[in-house]
Amino acid sequence: DAKKITSLIQAKAQEDDVGAPAASVYESHSDSILEVLTNLMEEAEGQLDATRKKETQNLHAFDMLKQSLEDEMKYGNKEMSESKSGIAAASSKKAKAEGDLTVTS
Repeated sequence: DAKKITSLIQAKAQEDDVGAPAASVYESHSDSILEVLTNLMEEAEGQLDATRKKETQNLHAFDMLKQSLEDEMKYGNKEMSESKSGIAAASSKKAKAEGDLTVTS
């Protein structure tokens, strides 16, 4: 009876082993999986570097545009102030000239 049970257990174990692939099969796949993951990581790092470079360029372009607009506003305000001063001076001269004209008339 013990021999029958032992042979039955061994037969059952052999049947289970038949369906499972050998460990060497997994080893060959693990190399390709690691290679794929390494390639994906390198590609992601490349994309990250490219994105950071583009972001830096865009930030620089924005800063240049901002500086240009601020300078334009500064000089525009200065010109407007000078024009207003000129208009005030001209209005004063005009009023004085009209007053003189009224006196001589």
